[in-house]
Amino acid sequence: MRFLLDTNVVIFSLANRSRLTDRVRALLEEEESHELFVSHVSVWEISAKIGAGRLQLPGGSFRPALQALERVGVKLIPVELPDILAVETLERRHADPFDRVLITQAMRYGLTILTSDDQIPLYAVPVIWK
Repeated sequence: MRFLLDTNVVIFSLANRSRLTDRVRALLEEEESHELFVSHVSVWEISAKIGAGRLQLPGGSFRPALQALERVGVKLIPVELPDILAVETLERRHADPFDRVLITQAMRYGLTILTSDDQIPLYAVPVIWK
């Protein structure tokens, strides 16, 4: 399967794996049988949280963690104009602009989102958490 990691899953994976569900943890550990993706919008959100002092990661920066993710085969998805413009027509069920872009990217690329966010399943996009 092809999974898009929500920002919260990326953060939990790096800073507190116990916050992941058993199912999500197992999927992440089976990385050879799945394609894992992280959006540039998640990189932006994590970097913004670190810069604002709302998130601390080992080493004080997301850069080393991002390099480690790429080394184990996690692919980055750039935020492109179609992803941004698709937000215009996305139903207004979720207010978070970062999550709204993740939803449009999952729809565009046919990805299942791994997330603890209970608002994302309100959209026509597959989600796994429990």
